[in-house]
Amino acid sequence: MSLPVHEQIPEGLNHPTGLKHQGLVPVGQPVAEYRYRTRKGYLTCDLYDVTQMRPVDPMRVAAGLQATETRKLAEKARRQAACD
Repeated sequence: MSLPVHEQIPEGLNHPTGLKHQGLVPVGQPVAEYRYRTRKGYLTCDLYDVTQMRPVDPMRVAAGLQATETRKLAEKARRQAACD
């Protein structure tokens, strides 16, 4: 079965990046596709129903932030060691 293709994002649907900005995680299969134009031609992305999404786990967000901070500190230490 082929998914419906939209030229504009309908109300109640969103793409994965839009869901991430809303603090939601895609669950299940996409319900439609969004077709948009770029310099390289037309591209498509999946659209998900916003009402069927689940919120992002706050512990995962905290773990990701901690990992990013640790990576930055390690990089800073490597740079300082290289300069000394």
